[in-house]
Amino acid sequence: MKKHEQTNGQTTMSYENLEILIQELFGAGFQSTTTALRWSIVCLTEYPEIQERLYREITSSIGILRPPSVLDRKSLVHVEAFYMEVFRFCNISIISLMHSSTETVTFKGYAIPPDAAVIYDLVSVFSDPVIWGDPLEFRPDRFIDDHGKLIKRDELIPFFIGKRSCIGESLARMELLLFLSSLVQRFRFKSPAGEEVSMANLDGVFGLAHAPKPYRIAAFPRIG
Repeated sequence: MKKHEQTNGQTTMSYENLEILIQELFGAGFQSTTTALRWSIVCLTEYPEIQERLYREITSSIGILRPPSVLDRKSLVHVEAFYMEVFRFCNISIISLMHSSTETVTFKGYAIPPDAAVIYDLVSVFSDPVIWGDPLEFRPDRFIDDHGKLIKRDELIPFFIGKRSCIGESLARMELLLFLSSLVQRFRFKSPAGEEVSMANLDGVFGLAHAPKPYRIAAFPRIG
């Protein structure tokens, strides 16, 4: 920005845009990641067999003596597939932030004029049976191929798409990988006595992010 100011070069960079980008980084590092972790703990509790699979993957590749790091990413395929399915199944965003069209666009017979407010409906994407086959099933394996490699689906767009996608996506994904794998490495999550923590019993609260209502959880240490 300083260089362009000195040379009077043409650029879209400005202090206003910089402020928005910093806000998005904080949003990805706080709101989205926290909400995804809250839903993740619900899913780990509801599907204990998946929780144990993640634990086996973590301990077999990392062990229990050190915390996971970003360098372990290639070894944590099931962990990454798990939080990708959390993004899809729990639908943390529901709708996108507001965008606008730059020119007239015709979509399914409707003309969208320039500068019209455009909001993506992510529910229709993440619950489409044509795309996912069984969208109502929580199945992280849908993101893993027959060779045990991660499948990156173009339709998984919790951070939206294109040039206006969330700049904090890589930060949020890194945080989720580290926090989630660290939690599973150290704790076994269960429903408290007399309660059931599950998607069926926890409604989502619509806001800046689609978050679960407050719930209690029992966390049992796995290692001393």
